[in-house]
Amino acid sequence: MLDYKIEYESISSLNLCRGRKGSPVCMFTDICLSKFPPLDDINYKYCFECNRYTLLTNQHCSLCQRCVKAERNHCNTCN
Repeated sequence: MLDYKIEYESISSLNLCRGRKGSPVCMFTDICLSKFPPLDDINYKYCFECNRYTLLTNQHCSLCQRCVKAERNHCNTCN
């Protein structure tokens, strides 16, 4: 699953050019996630544990082996 932010041209409230944050999109695919480099590499980093690109603000959780939002309490290790 990819967590890239996109903007919609037809929905002004989700337009990044107007100071909005964009819309996180969950793309489900069986293609290797390392094959999807972000267009905006300023806001993303490559996680070598997950073998994919993720948001700079995400952190890799060693318990669940995923990159998750830093403020999200999703498991005992990340609390």
